[in-house]
Amino acid sequence: MKIAVWIDQDYAPENGGGFSYYDRLIEAINVYAFDPSLEICFVSENSDLSAESFDKQILTLTYETKESVFDQLIFKLPFIGKRWKKRCHDQQAQRKNETYIRQLNEASVQLIYYPRQVQCVVWNFPFITTVWDWGHCSTFAFPEMVAGGELDARNQLYIRVLQRAFMIFTESEAGKQELLTYLPVYEKRIRV
Repeated sequence: MKIAVWIDQDYAPENGGGFSYYDRLIEAINVYAFDPSLEICFVSENSDLSAESFDKQILTLTYETKESVFDQLIFKLPFIGKRWKKRCHDQQAQRKNETYIRQLNEASVQLIYYPRQVQCVVWNFPFITTVWDWGHCSTFAFPEMVAGGELDARNQLYIRVLQRAFMIFTESEAGKQELLTYLPVYEKRIRV
């Protein structure tokens, strides 16, 4: 089975503990000798990952966006522009997703592992996601989290991703129990 581990080029040290966890996990996956029945590679979007940094194969997914002159003109119209832009964005996201799925299939990838917190870039493709913690619900929310609907938006995204995940990895038994407390997730899909 070929598993692609998703690499984020924009995940930076400024992200604090999340970056440290992510960075150490990627390095551990890179040097680990997996069972021969598993082929592990790294995958990223339009990246320039240095092959010297990785022991395993690197797969780069590419998609070029193109806006027609007509679309660019419509975007400028006050009322029509916003709706048209959303429609075009949704169509483009769908085409991008289909392109990525085709490229993954051509590379014989069967599963994607996202080591970052509750992430999914390629929809309608089997994936495993990671949950570091559920602190935004289990502790009192920071004011910036509550303001502007950020808490609700995060919960909706997390639920959408976690309900579609083939499997969910947590960092501890406590993290697993937190997930089971706050979300309708089947327990057998969670691994510590």
